Amino acid sequence: MFQLILLVALAISSSEGLNCRTCSQSAWTTAPGGNNDCYNSAITTPTTVCTASQTFCFTAFTITDGQVAFVIRGCADPATDYDITRTSIPTEPDCTSVSTAGSISDSTICHYPCTGDNCNLISTTGLQTCTAGSNNCNFATNNGYCNFFTGNCVCNSGFSGSECQTAATVTVPVRSCVQCNSITDPTCESMTTSTPCLANINSLKFCQASWSHTIDSTGAVVRSVLTRGCANI
Repeated sequence: MFQLILLVALAISSSEGLNCRTCSQSAWTTAPGGNNDCYNSAITTPTTVCTASQTFCFTAFTITDGQVAFVIRGCADPATDYDITRTSIPTEPDCTSVSTAGSISDSTICHYPCTGDNCNLISTTGLQTCTAGSNNCNFATNNGYCNFFTGNCVCNSGFSGSECQTAATVTVPVRSCVQCNSITDPTCESMTTSTPCLANINSLKFCQASWSHTIDSTGAVVRSVLTRGCANI
């Protein structure tokens, strides 16, 4: 009888899903008796049992000009979560800068995933501005954005440096073409070996082959010349 009860208890326990703290709150309230637990005391917020497909917990903060404007916590399904590039459980924080036409506000949404029961307790206490320089991570020119939880700039692809101020050096490729003419090389028409053009693809974009014909007074072709090489037309 004891063994049967134990087996039933184990079955019930194994069928229960992940538990996550669940809450949402807009701006921090200063009203008397106002509840800001979702911001900094998530351990006191409700716990939700996640569905079978919701395999991790998350916390997401919306930060506008260094001030947290919204927070949400809950369960997440890796197939439908904020990370649209993969369907596996995210393993690290992800911050995305948001720019609205006509607005100078610096708005960033940061998602923090975790996989333990009620693990989504990260607090907004200790937010830091990115003060390595004075250019706000060059956010205005889309070089990067500030992660207010670490106080460090996060650079977009192609930029580096403490303020995302250094643009990566871009090497423009050089095209290779078969380069010959039938006057100096009788095998030009059948040649397959290419060599690099004298300039990059901004100047010489294409490979080209052309025939020129010399015609006598009777209209007969007396000479034909094939030229193959690099061109920009």
